[in-house]
Amino acid sequence: MKYKVGAVIYQRIRPPRRYEQKISDSLLRLYGTKSYKEKIYSFWSKKYSLHIYTSLIVILLTVGESLSSQGIFFLGGNVCCHYYLDEKLKEEIETHRRALMNGFFEFSSLFTLMINAGLNYKNALEYSIGDHAFSPYLNEAIRQIKTGKSEILAFEEIPLQCRETVITRYFACIVQGQRHGNRSVRNDLKRITEENWNEKLKLHRKNGEVLKTKLLLPMMLIFIGILGILLMPVMIQFQQLM
Repeated sequence: MKYKVGAVIYQRIRPPRRYEQKISDSLLRLYGTKSYKEKIYSFWSKKYSLHIYTSLIVILLTVGESLSSQGIFFLGGNVCCHYYLDEKLKEEIETHRRALMNGFFEFSSLFTLMINAGLNYKNALEYSIGDHAFSPYLNEAIRQIKTGKSEILAFEEIPLQCRETVITRYFACIVQGQRHGNRSVRNDLKRITEENWNEKLKLHRKNGEVLKTKLLLPMMLIFIGILGILLMPVMIQFQQLM
């Protein structure tokens, strides 16, 4: 195991309960109910291991320094390690969510079209799977249906894995139509799909704003670099005159 040291420490020293619950909720949102428990163990094993490695590196690099300097570097290194892992997890969750929602929007449009064309739910699902981040959840639902599970239960499990309000609402409408034979389910699906497209536009706008923010720092660094290149001859000439 790559992070065996951290795994051993995690089994004996648990993190603060509130912080551990926060990480568990984040991993549940990222990986769903079926695989998030093993991801929790993997995350904490990695986190503890990296903190140990960071501490050892800091100690080796600060040999001969004063005790206060060692303490500052030790604390600073572990704080950076802590926030790096947390921010990386947030970034993974957001990246996964964007890919998942884009896949869902593609699926919901096609599925609604198939239902309105007269296909039953199982066939509509098979024709609407596609190849995107949402496809594994749909493939799992098809597998469950083929092994004898009812369509209603298979559809109910999909939002439990994704834990997104938009996805939950869409599949709740499908389940309601299956259970009660609601004649207006096609119109409801069509309405929800149109609302989903509005959500998709909002998501794209948000992604554009995030991209602009990420590009701001590199642009500032490039600007400072160009400004430095332009001012360097002037500064050298000014020094010569002095």
